[in-house]
Amino acid sequence: PITSYFFHQRDDGNGKFTLAVAGDVMYSYNEWTNTWSSIKTWLAEFETNPNFNWARTRRDFAVYNNIVYMCNGVDDYASRDGTTYTTYWSQPKCRYLSYLGDRVFGAWEDANPITVYYTWAVPSNANTLNANFVKVWWDETGAINWLTELWNVIIAVKDVKHYAVNPVAWTATPIDAQGGGFCNRSIKNVWDSIVFFNEKWVDTLKQ
Repeated sequence: PITSYFFHQRDDGNGKFTLAVAGDVMYSYNEWTNTWSSIKTWLAEFETNPNFNWARTRRDFAVYNNIVYMCNGVDDYASRDGTTYTTYWSQPKCRYLSYLGDRVFGAWEDANPITVYYTWAVPSNANTLNANFVKVWWDETGAINWLTELWNVIIAVKDVKHYAVNPVAWTATPIDAQGGGFCNRSIKNVWDSIVFFNEKWVDTLKQ
């Protein structure tokens, strides 16, 4: 099955490209020839541990300077510029990526599941994801379950709490909420809010 899918249209010429992962292969779609081509093989497939099958082979994506960066918690942090697939083996293998303003953020590396990594401000590229980091509170041992942006704030979510990450002060502040969140696929930005699923129901967090 297709476990990951991403579409991007460049803002410097409106060029388009689509990426999809099925099995252990990443494919790129060519809209002019209406064909798919293989661009990367030997990627991680489904893991045997059922506790991780829902997340670890699904990639998260973020775009910076028209380059798509991607991660899945297993394979090396990587990028695709429309032509070349590049890996960064020395960077943390995060599960979640998000872009806000002039930085790229990543979260849930297996070795450091409560850490949010992020680039310097206005970097030339997002190759160095671990230039900075914030530990997202010690009052809860759960890992970061998803990462997203809400207007001008990066939101990191654990099982029972949301946290606002401040990259300038290197801090994370808990936000009052009815509950945390459990799946990166269950969140959506809607106007000035995010809509998500917690342990009981669909909830919202407003700006």
